[in-house]
Amino acid sequence: MASPSIPADQIPPLDPGLLNLNQDEFTFFKALTGIKDDDEVKKHIIDVQEKAYQVFPYPCIRVFNFTRLKISGLPAYAHLIRLKDEHSNAVLLDAGCCFGNDLRKAVLDGWPVENVIGVDIEDAFWKSGHELFKSTPETFPAGFIAGDIFKDEVIAPSDPFYKEPTSNRPVHLNDLQSLIPLQGHVSAIHASSLFHLFDEDKQAILAKRLASLLSPYPGSVIFGSHGGLPEKKRLEFPKFNAWMFCHDPGSWKALWEGIFKPGTIRVDVTLQPIDKSGVHIFKKEDTKTYLLVCFPTARASQMASADAVMYPERPHDATLLELDERETEFFKALTGIENTEELKQHITDIQRRAYRVYRYPCIAIFAFTSLRTARLPGYRRALQIPRQRPDAIFLDLACCFGNILRKAVADGWPVENAVGSDLHEGLWEFGHDLFKSSPETFPAGFVPGDAFSSAVIEPREPFYSPPQTTRPADLRSLKSLTPLQGHVSAIHASCFFHLFNEDQQHTLAKQVATLLSPEPGSVIFGVHGGKDQKGFITEVTNSRGEHMFGHSPESWVELWENQVFKTGSVKVEAELVQQTRTFSHSVGLANCSDFISVPPPSV
Repeated sequence: MASPSIPADQIPPLDPGLLNLNQDEFTFFKALTGIKDDDEVKKHIIDVQEKAYQVFPYPCIRVFNFTRLKISGLPAYAHLIRLKDEHSNAVLLDAGCCFGNDLRKAVLDGWPVENVIGVDIEDAFWKSGHELFKSTPETFPAGFIAGDIFKDEVIAPSDPFYKEPTSNRPVHLNDLQSLIPLQGHVSAIHASSLFHLFDEDKQAILAKRLASLLSPYPGSVIFGSHGGLPEKKRLEFPKFNAWMFCHDPGSWKALWEGIFKPGTIRVDVTLQPIDKSGVHIFKKEDTKTYLLVCFPTARASQMASADAVMYPERPHDATLLELDERETEFFKALTGIENTEELKQHITDIQRRAYRVYRYPCIAIFAFTSLRTARLPGYRRALQIPRQRPDAIFLDLACCFGNILRKAVADGWPVENAVGSDLHEGLWEFGHDLFKSSPETFPAGFVPGDAFSSAVIEPREPFYSPPQTTRPADLRSLKSLTPLQGHVSAIHASCFFHLFNEDQQHTLAKQVATLLSPEPGSVIFGVHGGKDQKGFITEVTNSRGEHMFGHSPESWVELWENQVFKTGSVKVEAELVQQTRTFSHSVGLANCSDFISVPPPSV
């Protein structure tokens, strides 16, 4: 799994001049080998390389790829190091680990050695690693599997895990004979200079096998770098009777999104020109080489990491948790925790865990504990709907942990007729942790995904007469919101629209409007950042560092009554209220509460 071999008569001679350690690499090797002199470090590395190359004349060994600290140069590395603090038993796997330099770097940076494991085709690679770093299985007791990842006895074919596996996480990784016991238990999988060794079909198989190992715990990741190109294709190297298949960023993203359920992962990938890499052993003069640097699964259950980069980190401040009497009683009733201090500690514990994965200001300031929406006129009117329509559906858009959806159920809305949706499934999972529930004890539906995406809500006009489609019977089976178009009686969306600019808010409103039932009394309601006159809210910025856009009550009414719906088909009520609670991100914001309803037919 390290690199394709070259025919014996075409094996290039070794060139010690290719060893070019930077300062970080010198420091790393000195720390692990105990050799302090630069020249002695280089001589030791060259001696180990010569012995290994006699057995495995691979390009990656010839060009000293095993000395590169690939893992710590990747964008995901900081997230990887955070994972070990968040999840004490988190497992790190290095696929195609060769001599194990990247695993050792992670251990040097604090990852517990008993929680790391490597896999490669040859046991001799791992033994060469011990020689290179002057270690033994006793002094570096990491796990290692010698085997072919494509073999069922190494990784059994399996779908990815979306909930905790029923098997226990193996206690001693260095006792493992295969990776099968780790399926669903690995928090971080590093694989670099690996995928491009195989054709497109085998890369898909490899991706599926690695995906089966990934833990469903929020924040779990697969990351690395591989040969890439602006347009995917197979590169031929006739001189060496060799080839590489290189994905482009779009095809790489499609590969991973095709393996996992829609909305359960986020794929971040960039294409970077390179000057120094093992693929240069095959380089033709007219072939520019690239690295495909990927963060292919910040699962989201966890899409964590990329979002974490987008928002500046806030210091944890437990004093921002302010429960009023109604909120305290609500959380006590749903969690079963009667002691107020224990309840606050439980909420804070969940918030800490969630914020490590989703660095959203609303989580940092405990906005998910607020029941202010339940005090809106729109909420009270929505609760009247099930009395006339027993099958009426309540949808909570951008539901986060689902507190408002749970409040509606606690206030009488049938749970089987309630459904939430948010970009990240992991937020919903944290909701189960927060409220001490499970999909069995709180069987509401949940649809992960981007409300702007046609895969989640298919663009169309709102309904002015009953839809021809049948209302879905089991909301838990939904894979998108499209089957709900024209069937939703109450839609709640708060702290959502102001995240986007004016044009995007218009697009989002049109998407949401397609879901509303045309039956009189159907409602859309919520609270968003607003202004006396529409424009940018200069006190705060969104995830891209841009000022948020706030509507005025007048522009909000105009948007819904005349731009989204046919004039006269809905009635919109909007009010601007000064925000005084800490949810305002520590500044004085005004919120625009709205109530959009389908009026009864004219008499």
